[in-house]
Amino acid sequence: MLRFTALLLCFCSSVATLSILDQIHWVTEPVPVCDMKNSNNSYIYCNGTLLMAVNFHELYNDSKTFVDMPMRYDPDYILKQFNTEFHNVSIENINKTKLKVFVDEHFT
Repeated sequence: MLRFTALLLCFCSSVATLSILDQIHWVTEPVPVCDMKNSNNSYIYCNGTLLMAVNFHELYNDSKTFVDMPMRYDPDYILKQFNTEFHNVSIENINKTKLKVFVDEHFT
């Protein structure tokens, strides 16, 4: 009886998982990370002042390091925080130390 109950629980769990999987909208074609129509991530990882500042100040030895860093927060929030902190400063005049602190706080 115990084996039957365990088997039944496994079966029910599998059925529940399948119903959840049926609700997922699967991507059938690749979605470019830097597609501005797809995501606000493009304003962080593909173009924009934040990316230009990180590259200008050479925060990392490899320019790909920053774009590989996951965000800790929503991209809109990060951009708002960046614009609040650095909005009146040209890229070349952004304090490198403050920029590094900002990146460390908002990316992992």
